[in-house]
Amino acid sequence: MPAPDDRELVRDYLRGDQKAFEALYGRYRESLFRFLVFTLGNEVMAEDIFQKAFMKFFEKAAEFRIVGGGNFKSWIFKVAVNLCRDEFRRKERKLRVDNFTLETAPDSRLAEPGSSGASDKVELIVRSAVEELPVRFRQIVGFRYYSDLTFEEIAKILGLPPGTVKSRLNTALRRLGSKLKDVHDVV
Repeated sequence: MPAPDDRELVRDYLRGDQKAFEALYGRYRESLFRFLVFTLGNEVMAEDIFQKAFMKFFEKAAEFRIVGGGNFKSWIFKVAVNLCRDEFRRKERKLRVDNFTLETAPDSRLAEPGSSGASDKVELIVRSAVEELPVRFRQIVGFRYYSDLTFEEIAKILGLPPGTVKSRLNTALRRLGSKLKDVHDVV
């Protein structure tokens, strides 16, 4: 028997089936969490935002549109993106109040490499280059390559036409290509 789709799980959850909520939670645990770690650069913050996104669903489940094209995956990612934006705004305000500028060290949001091998160096260089991209490009790279979302899903989450998503990804990849053209010399 095939696994129920998201709409069925939402419908079942609204009827009181807690296992349906757990299935949705488990289904998006890895991809959403990976995206949040990529976006926030911090596993603790990513976990916090992940939990908040599912709490929003828990609170607003009755308002979720399962008819007329409601897509849970797009909805939960969009909620998470908005929570990230809120977090960035909050941090920016706090930094302004404290008379600091909103600058981070180039590698402050990067994951620690697991060992000192060449592949770790390449990963660090690539992640650093991605970090230097403007947010509008960095988000799309994260959605596409860290969460394996389709162009249509990314478009729904960001409220953009799919063509704009493809164009931004293409621009991001061109920028990354020019930044990374000499990577082989580094390792």
